[in-house]
Amino acid sequence: MPSIVPVTGNLHLYGAHLFKTSALPVYAQRMVYNVKATRPRDPAVVVTPRAEEELHDHDFMEVVLVLGGTGLHRTAAGTRAIGSGDAFVFRPGAWHGYERSRRLDIYNCCFGTQLLQRELAWTLGDPHLGWLLWNGPLTPGRHGMASFRVPRDALAPCVGELDRLRRLTSLQAGAGPASLVGQLLNVLGELANHVDPAARPTLAGVHRAVGTILRLFETQLARPWQLEDLARSTDLDGAYLSRLFKATTGLPPLAYLMSARAERAAMLLLRTTRSIGEIATDVGWPDPIYFARRFKAHFGLTATTYRRQFLRSAPAAD
Repeated sequence: MPSIVPVTGNLHLYGAHLFKTSALPVYAQRMVYNVKATRPRDPAVVVTPRAEEELHDHDFMEVVLVLGGTGLHRTAAGTRAIGSGDAFVFRPGAWHGYERSRRLDIYNCCFGTQLLQRELAWTLGDPHLGWLLWNGPLTPGRHGMASFRVPRDALAPCVGELDRLRRLTSLQAGAGPASLVGQLLNVLGELANHVDPAARPTLAGVHRAVGTILRLFETQLARPWQLEDLARSTDLDGAYLSRLFKATTGLPPLAYLMSARAERAAMLLLRTTRSIGEIATDVGWPDPIYFARRFKAHFGLTATTYRRQFLRSAPAAD
């Protein structure tokens, strides 16, 4: 079974490599940093004597739950101490790493963004899962990452669901897509129960207009969208549409579009050899100065630094 193995230097992790053994792009693995590399009680747990995990980004969603130990977590939002109960969600392109780990016990749950666009698309309108996967990480200033706390007495149920997902994603299990999606939802649902209620949107369903806009952004990302264009596409008043979209996603339409463009730019920087200027045009920000400002605001790094730090001579994802 593949694992996220720290290497020297910053790196980009490819979902095409990580999800090889699963019927769907879903993966779960428990790792412990800064311990002797002896056989653990649970042979499925990956242990490493390293106290560091180099900065990395990836082209998939990642959920991290800290079960024990201590360490420093470095992200675009800064570096802070972490410990038991800390949880994080990373959108594609968001980067992070661990430093000064002391028996840092973490569980990773990763899945491809294609699941968000298909099997998990309905989660956008769920007040719990919507924040976990969409609203929280995409909020301006969070750089594609959301964080929350899981109480100590709730860790065991979360670990139980993650263990079941890990077994399903192993090569030996051979689980079908329905089982994998169902268990992934069990994991996400258990974690989402501990999101701060004040952060959750109140709308329980996705209005057709919101779905229309998301599809337009997905298929015509580079179009110079204005609120008036979106209003005409949905036959709704612009002000009402903006309130409706924000109630569902946590962001006004054009702010959401900026996050989507930044994520797409990050993938193009690492998967293609196009110049930064060409990528800026591809995602709808032809002004290089504006592109540079928006990209750095989202990821905390300039596009040039991002490409230099995370580009590896690995083959592109499928």
